[in-house]
Amino acid sequence: MAALPAYRHVQPYTVLWVVLPLTGVATGLASWMSPGVPLSLLLAMVGLPLALLAVLGRLVIELDARELRWRFGWLGRPAWRVALAEIEAVEKTRAPARAGSGIRGLGRQRLYNVSIGGPAVGLKLRDGRHILLGTPEPERLAAYIEARRSGRA
Repeated sequence: MAALPAYRHVQPYTVLWVVLPLTGVATGLASWMSPGVPLSLLLAMVGLPLALLAVLGRLVIELDARELRWRFGWLGRPAWRVALAEIEAVEKTRAPARAGSGIRGLGRQRLYNVSIGGPAVGLKLRDGRHILLGTPEPERLAAYIEARRSGRA
């Protein structure tokens, strides 16, 4: 049996929860009112936004004694993890609004966020990578990470 995480926070991807259903309904209505549109195409136009919500509709951040994990949606993928021993530094910061939301960045700098801008925790890893995790509770997450890195928890 897997141990429960010491820290767990779930954030809805609010922008997607507003935009995708509206897009699906608008597209579905437009297709339904157009003569000759196959039912299968209509169902796909409404179903695609629902599938995207299942894959990306929330951000879950978990921390246990050995690693920090984060993932989007309900399917468990996409998902990432980093061993606490690989974290060199932790800082409370803010994600810039210009960076947008979602999974951003290439190479050695990445942002994982479900809001546009806002509070975040920055991680500097031993291999030089930088990760920015958007969270409404950066103080709490940073404190949990620091406590486990130092062996206090």
